[in-house]
Amino acid sequence: MKSKSNTKITDCLVVNTLSILESNMKNQKEWIKVHAAEFMLWSGYPDGVKELFIREEQLYGDISPYRIGIWRVLMQTETELQQKEVWIDKLRQAYFDKNSTDRLHAIETLAKLEVPVFGDETKLSDIFTGGIPDSFSIYKLWNFAYTSDENFEIVQELLLRFSVSEQYDFSTRSISLYALRKLGILKDSSWKILSDSTLSESNKNPIKVNLLTTAIITANNNAIQTDSYKEIWDNLLSLSRNEEKNNVCMNVLEAFAEKGGRDELEIISALIDKKKGLDDPQSVDVLSYCAFAILRIKHIESF
Repeated sequence: MKSKSNTKITDCLVVNTLSILESNMKNQKEWIKVHAAEFMLWSGYPDGVKELFIREEQLYGDISPYRIGIWRVLMQTETELQQKEVWIDKLRQAYFDKNSTDRLHAIETLAKLEVPVFGDETKLSDIFTGGIPDSFSIYKLWNFAYTSDENFEIVQELLLRFSVSEQYDFSTRSISLYALRKLGILKDSSWKILSDSTLSESNKNPIKVNLLTTAIITANNNAIQTDSYKEIWDNLLSLSRNEEKNNVCMNVLEAFAEKGGRDELEIISALIDKKKGLDDPQSVDVLSYCAFAILRIKHIESF
């Protein structure tokens, strides 16, 4: 889906996107600050992130659940394993403390960092006994995926089932789709199940954008060549031009950051213009997602 358009990312545009991230990291609060910091790290601009979050840890290291985000960022700023373990240990302690108020955030973060908390003796049945999973169970399953290659495949298939089945509610499906795309590329047969469900889902169902985003991100090279992928991409582009809800924008931008190209820059730039000046937290957060998508496209396209 990469375009041969003459669209250029100018040095000015890169500076502007970095200024968005730097401003949100320095001036916003809690999770907006965390997201901006992570986008800085992932884009290769770590300067100042560690120092700022060391101060945050000193000020708010005992505040739940924000402390989880602080430790998440600090773990990613470290280059030595021994130092990473300092923050990982704090996250593990938060998860294993049955009285902790942020166990859910801790297990989600450990899954995001691909740090399993379960030992070799843990079985799938210890984590999920059937029925309709809650968010805590889904995050535990996501974390459990990193215990072995076999468990990784088992969890992928379970999350796929939760994602495409109409017997589950929006919350279960959306969290499952989020975890599924974080686990990465799907095999051909699994991706076809996901793509068929995505294309058959009504555009009026709010789960649609989650399906579209996950189908785009989990598509392997074979899938990208299919008519289904092209139709899914066209659906996503249509949503990106006609829907301004913040949660929809974040999903779209996540897909753009993974599989977008030069053609999507115009859409992202237009979205920045719409969200600039708005002071509600989600709109401010969307600006960080826009900035990250632009920097990722710049990196992927290398121009």
